[in-house]
Amino acid sequence: MSRRPARDELVAALFVAALSAALLAFAYVGLFTRYMADDYCAAVAVRRDGFLGSQLGWYGGWTGRFSFSFVLAAAESVGPAVEVLATVPARTLTGADAGAAAGRAVAVRQGPVIATAFHPELTGDLRVHGLFCDLVKTTTR
Repeated sequence: MSRRPARDELVAALFVAALSAALLAFAYVGLFTRYMADDYCAAVAVRRDGFLGSQLGWYGGWTGRFSFSFVLAAAESVGPAVEVLATVPARTLTGADAGAAAGRAVAVRQGPVIATAFHPELTGDLRVHGLFCDLVKTTTR
C-alpha cells in the first residue's frame, strides 16, 4: 500500500477546512433567523396547492401581508414625474376585501422605467407586456 504525498493531504485538509468554515458561518447566521407567520402560511399553501399553484394564488389574491410593505412604500413615494399605472382594487380576485391597502400603487412608470409589486407574467393580462414592448420600440440609446 502506497502512501499519498503530503501535498495531497494538505489540499484535502484545506478543502475540508474551507467547507467547515462555510457551514459554521451558515449555522451562525441561522441562529438569528426564525420563521415568521407568513412563512408557515406559505408552506401550507405549497403543500396544499403545489409550488406553481401557490405562486398563482399568492399573486392572484394579494392578502395585504407585511412582506409587500417595502415595495409598496417605494412605489407610493412617487414624485410628480412618476405615473401610477395600477393600484390595489377594493376587492381582490378571490373576493377578499383589500382593506387599508385599497388604492395603493402596485405599478408605476417614470420615463422608460416600469416597476411593479407583482409578477405580470402570472396574471394572464398582457397589458404590462404590451407597454413594455412599446417602450422598447420607442426608446433609443
